[in-house]
Amino acid sequence: MPGLADILLAVGYLVGLPILAGSAIAAVVGWPARAYVGALAVGMVVVVGHGLRVPQSLALAGGAAVAMGLAALARKRRSAERAAPLSAQEKAVVAALAAVLFPAAASAALRALHDPVLAWDGLKIWYAKARAAYFWDPIALDPRPAYPELGPVLWMLPMRWLGPGFENVGRAFLPVAYFAWVAGLPAVLGRPYGWTALAAALVSAMMAFDVAALTNGYQDAFVLVTAGFATATWLGLLLRIDAARASGDPGERNAASPDLVASGDRAAMPGPPSALVAAGVLTGALPMMKQEGMVWSLLLGGAFLGSLFWAPIRSWRRLARAVLPFVAAWVIASAAWPLLLAWNGIEASIQGNAFTFGSISRAFRQLDRWPAIRVYAQQYLDGHLAAIAACALASGAALVFAPRLRRALALLWTVLLLGLAFVVLVFLATREDLAWHLQTAFARLASQADFVYVLLAFVALGGIGQKITAHREKARAEPAPSRG
Repeated sequence: MPGLADILLAVGYLVGLPILAGSAIAAVVGWPARAYVGALAVGMVVVVGHGLRVPQSLALAGGAAVAMGLAALARKRRSAERAAPLSAQEKAVVAALAAVLFPAAASAALRALHDPVLAWDGLKIWYAKARAAYFWDPIALDPRPAYPELGPVLWMLPMRWLGPGFENVGRAFLPVAYFAWVAGLPAVLGRPYGWTALAAALVSAMMAFDVAALTNGYQDAFVLVTAGFATATWLGLLLRIDAARASGDPGERNAASPDLVASGDRAAMPGPPSALVAAGVLTGALPMMKQEGMVWSLLLGGAFLGSLFWAPIRSWRRLARAVLPFVAAWVIASAAWPLLLAWNGIEASIQGNAFTFGSISRAFRQLDRWPAIRVYAQQYLDGHLAAIAACALASGAALVFAPRLRRALALLWTVLLLGLAFVVLVFLATREDLAWHLQTAFARLASQADFVYVLLAFVALGGIGQKITAHREKARAEPAPSRG
């Protein structure tokens, strides 16, 4: 039977997250990212409580407090900052997006509810960790204690309410989260939301959708969705900065960038930097999902901070003050799991004995492995050829028709190339049998980078569509030339 802490946590979810989702602070990345941040924050609190060996009821109560606290903050921000109401066209776009995505999310969630967890890693590693969290076993007693457990904890929470036999309910979270990410994409380019943004979101979403990967209990899709949310969050900020820099009116520059910095002098804007904190939490959550999540966290966090050097910096102090909320949230979140391992006396090994610092340092001396790796790399490229070609063509067109997207597109291509290079490095460094490791892990690891294709296609196609729409509206607004 659920205890008081379980009931409080359920109330926190059922009351807190919808309020959080509807808050007006979602002006940068849309409400889905805010709701997802709330869910991750609850899971992080429970993970920390598990790692610190506090009573389970106290950890669950802490998660409930976080959910309701975030809801209260969102409600306060909504009353302080009223977003401009949606136009008739925007309402139609949002309704159409929901009409397409809601049935798709429901269908994928029903598959999770119908199919038991049978995939090997999903059953033997991640479901085992979810059950260990359910029974609140010390993490040091887990057969794979160094593996992060944020995903299994979120998997476990519905089991606390429904019972340990309802593990499938927890797996329904991930496909819903994927479509929530897609639903928030139009807000990356900013308002007004047009039909081109809708079409771009739906087309690009299919590039990474794999219902089996989202429902089989593996955590690679969890990394994909979270990395997609994190990148969309700070990408939306950067696009707003670029739009502000291109504006000639100082007032418009300030209004266009409320959370970070505006124009070339990067002056910090007043008000709570909620979008930066959200980006930091999302980026820092990756190491709590899978061990390679630390690499993705460093890559995405470094890409965002490095992007700020795109334009001349007039004041380093103001720049540092502006990005401090992101850095603080990123560092605290990403350091949580390694610190919990140290607290419990667990060696921070990487997949058991598969990797050591020595094997990683010797990776480039083992280039004779490349012929075997190349076979799987070629299979990956063959399977993604259409997506790569489409993204390349769309990016090229965007550079011509919407040059303000240059920084965003350059960053996304850089993240994609570095992410895939990391996958190759993994197999140059592994101490496992190379043939077995390639067969069981290459495709899964490479699939974690698929969120980049979605964002590349959406930003390029949506940006071109916005440019065309703006040109048409400008042409309509211009007075017709007089005759005679």
